[in-house]
Amino acid sequence: MQLFLEGLLLGAPAILFVGPVLFTLLQASIRHDFRAGFAVASGIAFSDVVCITLSYLGVAQFLTRPNNQKVLSVVGGIILISFGVSSLLYRRQEAKAKLKGRQFATLFGQGFLVNFANPVVFTYWIGALGLVASRHKLTPMNVTLVFAGAVTTIYVTDTLKALFANRLKHYVQSAALMWLNRIMGLCFFGAGIYLFWRAWQFHGG
Repeated sequence: MQLFLEGLLLGAPAILFVGPVLFTLLQASIRHDFRAGFAVASGIAFSDVVCITLSYLGVAQFLTRPNNQKVLSVVGGIILISFGVSSLLYRRQEAKAKLKGRQFATLFGQGFLVNFANPVVFTYWIGALGLVASRHKLTPMNVTLVFAGAVTTIYVTDTLKALFANRLKHYVQSAALMWLNRIMGLCFFGAGIYLFWRAWQFHGG
């Protein structure tokens, strides 16, 4: 139980990150409804589980090498720019149709991809593993308990963010929501350009 509680605290810094993952989560709830935001939050949580597993197995050490970081940055940039273009071309009436199972799967995939393709995520979890290793043995049970707590913190807070965004949209006029969506689109676009620039820096190194 102590390890799980430590994990809850370990995940706390991640909930303060402001970036593409947060924009994806908020946008889904604002465009559609809470269930859409929850689908994105689920994709993010599953992505974190995959990243933690790869980090524990040592695969992430391979992914954090400069050449592979360059590939991740390019892939992440393409994903974010595509999200940005989609947001800028978005029309309010698109949200009126009831979401279907396939669309929830797409939203889940968006949450997974935008988190997994962010090189910072692997860096965070590798650092977290190092912190845990300084206090406990990295046995499968210890790792499972600690990081179950960390992912729980992130998952619960992401779900609350989705709920808040969905509630907020009911108090904001449609025109303001359109502008908010466009601002998020520009943020996606800017983040994608940054990742391309980051990839170029690796190339230059």
